[in-house]
Amino acid sequence: MYKEHKKLKSPVILISIAFSILSCNKYKGDFSVINAYYSKNPLCPNYIYYEGKKLTIENIRKYRNGKLSEYIGCGSEGLYTDDFDKGGKYSKEDEAVKQLSIYRKGKKIFFFDKEYEAIKENYDTIFVKSKVDNEYLVFVGIISES
Repeated sequence: MYKEHKKLKSPVILISIAFSILSCNKYKGDFSVINAYYSKNPLCPNYIYYEGKKLTIENIRKYRNGKLSEYIGCGSEGLYTDDFDKGGKYSKEDEAVKQLSIYRKGKKIFFFDKEYEAIKENYDTIFVKSKVDNEYLVFVGIISES
């Protein structure tokens, strides 16, 4: 009976450790960050519309449970994708944003320690204007209040 108890004890401990690690991550589900910019003569054929302006999508970072899972870049030929869940390699830029860091306080959005003001909200989508001229970030997903 002792051997059976010991065999059962190891998987139970491993499962409880895995559950503890997963429950510490405060970001559940999918979350996307779209980098876009306004240009009168865009070169890239991928757009989103904001208040009558055609914003060119520069890239999209998709997070799954708080971890960067996919990078979609836009170029003159169309889209290209790095799927990190399927063996894609993180670039230096991706390494810096690999673990999602975002929260909000009212209209203020704090994304990787940079503060942004929400300029438009629609359900789970928030538009913010970057400090750089004509650049926007679009957050798609639930952002927790701090």
